[in-house]
Amino acid sequence: MTDRADLDRKLDDLRRRWEAITDVPDEPLSTIQVVEYSLGAQKKAEVYVNRLLGYLLDPDAPHGMGKACLEAFLASLPDECALDEPLHDVSNVEVAEQVRVAYGDEAKSDRYGEVDLVVQIPGEWFLLVELKFSAGENNLDGEGLSQTEFYHEASRLDGRPEETYVADGEYLYLHPADESPARSEHFANWTWSDLTETFLDTFLVDHGPRFPQRTVTQIRELRDDIREITGMSERQQNEDEKIGLYLEHYDAIRDVSETFDEHWQRFIDEWPERLRQSLEETGDSLDDWHLRTRSGDWGHVFAHGWWRRTDDLAPIPDRIDDVGDARIGWVHRLERNREDAVGDRTLKLQLRNCGSNDGVFIDAFHTRATDKRQQLEARLPTAAEWTGNKRRMITATYDIELERHGDIFEAYIAALEGALRELAWYNEALSEQLTDLYEAAVKEVYRSSDR
Repeated sequence: MTDRADLDRKLDDLRRRWEAITDVPDEPLSTIQVVEYSLGAQKKAEVYVNRLLGYLLDPDAPHGMGKACLEAFLASLPDECALDEPLHDVSNVEVAEQVRVAYGDEAKSDRYGEVDLVVQIPGEWFLLVELKFSAGENNLDGEGLSQTEFYHEASRLDGRPEETYVADGEYLYLHPADESPARSEHFANWTWSDLTETFLDTFLVDHGPRFPQRTVTQIRELRDDIREITGMSERQQNEDEKIGLYLEHYDAIRDVSETFDEHWQRFIDEWPERLRQSLEETGDSLDDWHLRTRSGDWGHVFAHGWWRRTDDLAPIPDRIDDVGDARIGWVHRLERNREDAVGDRTLKLQLRNCGSNDGVFIDAFHTRATDKRQQLEARLPTAAEWTGNKRRMITATYDIELERHGDIFEAYIAALEGALRELAWYNEALSEQLTDLYEAAVKEVYRSSDR
């Protein structure tokens, strides 16, 4: 363990030198500039970026990163495109460029297109990615569907019927910040600046030192070329100097980071018990509510009866892998939203129409909730808002008041307790309305079926 005084000295030096990085020096030309790869031609830029990005994401490519880059990419996706709990396994994933999508029988249909990038486990799930640098979608102002609308409505992906996939597909539209988002509402929108900052920059800092230098250089060049193509160069700081500081102070940063990581991982398992203890101290109980952590990230809070088997509709307090289930609940993401909690001191909660539910149940619950939107919104506290999203219909944000508590973990529990008092335990009207909607959707989907 690093001596405390030595650790303080190193971190203070890191802080001073980081603050001194204010001037951006002239930069060497990027690869795309050197080879005079016309930046004004969107198609050429798309081909260049698409091929390099697809290569880096492919776990089977000889870049020496295995599946690490792909996992980091999937983890950084926007919430609207986040692959759900059952989809995290990438052991058999395929990454391909210019994948054909078509209507009906592909061999006979002339209605087809080629999407820029597809990440998939055939028959299980897929992520479809469309890249744009300047021009908008085809057919945006003309007759027929635009590109993103066509891609979502198409019935075949890479020759396979989309209905053969176990899970719903996810759709991502990458575009410059000053250009229009996707025409299709089913596409999640992600700007190139979001991709470079939340994915490429973070990946370089977290993993750069341990991968082959040629691969790391390619990632840096991809990042720099994207910034050049999209006009972000003037806003970027001197990342090389920051990375140099990181490497110079690696031992100190690792020491404090690993200590915090260990405590955070324990907290992921302990938060249900810590929340129960906090409630007991105020004389409250959770007789009709359950607390669960799933997959090291998903913190579930659900009322009794909000989680049922789909065969006999018996309430179950936890997931049973060999039995279908239908569940809703309040969810906080302890890993995905960790930076919000630790960095911004904010707790994020969402009413989750869980992604592992049958699609027909997701639709039934969403339709009924939408019909009751006005009544639901009237019962929401000021920290919550209606989104209308099928899986995340209500979101709420609460402050984590670190200065009022002993540490970040106590502050997190206090924020979570306060949020759930407003959203669940003391908001009987809202909880009863959600119960009624859930029971009605269960009755519609399962009691009227042949199951």
